[in-house]
Amino acid sequence: MNIFDDASLLYTVAKYYYIDDYSQSEIAKILNISRPQISRLLKRARELEIVKIEISMPNNIKDESKAEKIKKYLNLKDVLIVEDSNDNKLLYVKASEYLSALIENSKKIGVGWNETLYNISIELKYNDSDKQKVFYPLIGNLGNNNNPYLQITTIVDRFAEKFNSKAYFNNYPALIEKKSLNNNDLEKLEEFKKFWSDLDVAVIGLSSRRESYQSYISDIPKVDKLNIDEIEGIILGSFFMNNGETFNYPDKYYINSIMLSELKKIKDIVCIVSGVKKIDIIKFVAMKKYFNILITDEATADSIISNFNL
Repeated sequence: MNIFDDASLLYTVAKYYYIDDYSQSEIAKILNISRPQISRLLKRARELEIVKIEISMPNNIKDESKAEKIKKYLNLKDVLIVEDSNDNKLLYVKASEYLSALIENSKKIGVGWNETLYNISIELKYNDSDKQKVFYPLIGNLGNNNNPYLQITTIVDRFAEKFNSKAYFNNYPALIEKKSLNNNDLEKLEEFKKFWSDLDVAVIGLSSRRESYQSYISDIPKVDKLNIDEIEGIILGSFFMNNGETFNYPDKYYINSIMLSELKKIKDIVCIVSGVKKIDIIKFVAMKKYFNILITDEATADSIISNFNL
């Protein structure tokens, strides 16, 4: 019988090589067959599917591949995809780790509000800092609001505490009727605009009318000409409407929040967001350059890839 058709021999050679980890030279000596023939026998074993080689891509590399697709499609600096977890716990933990590394090399950091950022501020580990970092709220407060996700002062203070650093507080409401402001008020508010124009990092969340936004939509101050049923998403004090436009506040209001035109000038803008129903607003905001680093979970990433055919 031709040795290349001897199933028993082919199996023996394959077992020695792939399971017992013998070299081809060692197998040749054991079986008294030349080394080139051993090589041909191994090839024949693969052809007859006596040996089936399966290469599985590690999960972290899979995620890197997904991240690269999203990064390229949305033209971002970086994308971090986190495994899905109950209550987004892992997202908060991994985002806090990413932010710790990024903020370590930054001096002036702006922080926004929503449920995600509130929970990230809790998950942040205490860092040894040079104490020269300063954390700024990217929006004013919402008065005596009991919703913790909207308590910007608490969130910013917690960020600063974790980095053993200083926090500036903006004690004015996020939305103010101009007629209630005096010159002293305006000077203080304009000072904050100067801070916002000189930030190294901004950390923001993205809320959607379809998901977590509902948990505190009723807590947003009532605004003339704003129909909450037409809101598609929100970043800080900016509302994105379902007609693709950004809501223009009536002139009677002073907007105590960083403007989107200033936000997009910041070097590193990190948006932490999850939710498969948010993918359209994620795309819209990314294309507008309102963030350049995305941290999301696997389910959201998969939805972006499948829905936008990446």
